[in-house]
Amino acid sequence: MASWHRVARRAAASSRRVHPHGEISSFLPQASSLKPQASLRRSFSLIEVLLSVFILGIGVISIAALFPAGIAQQRQSVDDITGPIVAQNALAILRTKLRPADFGTIEEHDSAYVSPTIDGDWPWLRPAFILNDPDFSSGTIDIFNGTGAAGASEPIIPSGIPYNIARHGLTWPIFVVTQQERYYPMASVNTGIRPPKPQYVWDCMFRRFQGKVMVAIFVYRTTIVGGGDVAYSVPPQLPPFDDVPPMPISLNITTSEVWADEGPWDANGNQFIRGTRGGEPYDTTDQRQSWQEPGQWILDQNNNLHRVLSQNRNSESDPVMAELVRPVPSLPNLWVYFLDQSVPDPTTENVVSNIWYIPREVTLDGVPVRLTTVYVTVREL
Repeated sequence: MASWHRVARRAAASSRRVHPHGEISSFLPQASSLKPQASLRRSFSLIEVLLSVFILGIGVISIAALFPAGIAQQRQSVDDITGPIVAQNALAILRTKLRPADFGTIEEHDSAYVSPTIDGDWPWLRPAFILNDPDFSSGTIDIFNGTGAAGASEPIIPSGIPYNIARHGLTWPIFVVTQQERYYPMASVNTGIRPPKPQYVWDCMFRRFQGKVMVAIFVYRTTIVGGGDVAYSVPPQLPPFDDVPPMPISLNITTSEVWADEGPWDANGNQFIRGTRGGEPYDTTDQRQSWQEPGQWILDQNNNLHRVLSQNRNSESDPVMAELVRPVPSLPNLWVYFLDQSVPDPTTENVVSNIWYIPREVTLDGVPVRLTTVYVTVREL
């Protein structure tokens, strides 16, 4: 009997445990009920992981897409702010070198010349460029130089931009603006120092309008395609226009059947202008076609500025349609304007016959350089 009690006491002792503080705990549960807590959690399936990665990827891509748009918008904002500043700086440079009294009339240079407007006035003319002369940096403009100041699409003026003979005599005066002076910020003109890559460049044209000397200033940004290390300067004109000033491009749209399908622009309230003729390939690097590029600034023969908003072509047989920011404005039928008097209503028909603009791309030392016009203005000198 005693031995049975000893066995019972041992069994009871083995089924109890002592608490760390000395208290006796209750009976322990069966071992089969002691499962690890981690084994009770449900893990993610592969499909759930892939779906979460897909959703996360969409969010990341959407956010990343905002950065290029933000950079482009910032670039546009900088151009909109800096363009007028560069133009004002260019006008200040020209005013330090020139006076309106330095300019003359065409009649005093060519007695046979018959002005299409009022006597003494002359149309937009580009100054001559000095491209291969050891005494001048390449790209220097010589404003009154008698060579290369008038192109095939402009009235031929053998003497170049008219100067005041009574003030300067029979030999054209030398008024030059170097390529480095037309950089912004302006580069050093010291010889032997390679000019830095310009942020902006400007070029100009002149005309006499109602007896006042006007200047058109074109401000553009240069980008070396591929990031090449090329010092920008205005390159020579491409054949067959190699005997005319290279900047800005001049286009007579009354005779252009390829790059202006309908010829002159009418002031009919329509913002769409027909560009490159149907069946002709459109090439953004072709200087004769680049007036149609979205964002392009265009100056016409009557001092009006136009901007291209967009461009489209429905098929290869249709012409390129360039949409302007606003329709071509009508003009009063006054002799101070270059209007086609042969049409029934010159105030609205053939209002724009000549245009000037900066090309989208030029080639310099075999390297393509992209030009982006940021601002154009017409001011009195």
